[in-house]
Amino acid sequence: MKIHNIPKLEATSKSKPEDLAKFFVWKAMMEVLMKGLDLWDTISRKQEQIPVVEKPKREQPTREEMLNARNEQDYVKLRRLINLHKKWKEFKEYEEKISKMDSNEKKAMYVLVQSLGEYPVIKFKVHYSEDKANEFWERITKYFLQDSALIINNNENGTQISENGGK
Repeated sequence: MKIHNIPKLEATSKSKPEDLAKFFVWKAMMEVLMKGLDLWDTISRKQEQIPVVEKPKREQPTREEMLNARNEQDYVKLRRLINLHKKWKEFKEYEEKISKMDSNEKKAMYVLVQSLGEYPVIKFKVHYSEDKANEFWERITKYFLQDSALIINNNENGTQISENGGK
């Protein structure tokens, strides 16, 4: 999945008001992009929680087994086979949902990392195997929003903030 024209996070410092403004623009653009790619639910933790479905212990009934049970008029056996068939169907649907969630997780993480420049990737310590996309998104936003109210308030009062956070 290669996306061209992806918004890049050019902000490097949370203590500069101009970098904070760049972050807010990037964040808004990423939300729109992620919604367009159907990945926003993955990042914003709005994914549905899927109840775990256990794999049936017996193999899925064959068509012949079900036809034989119907022909023999053995309704108890037919009912068991139908129930087993339903369990297998539920399990397969569960597996499909899980694999889709996993692929969305990988895509979302890939897009987030691709949207960062080299410096932010190092700064936010990306671990593909361990990180979840929503945790990584939280780490980025927390970093910039941690002191943002103080920075904006100080800047409105005419106080300049230096590179190291001092006045």
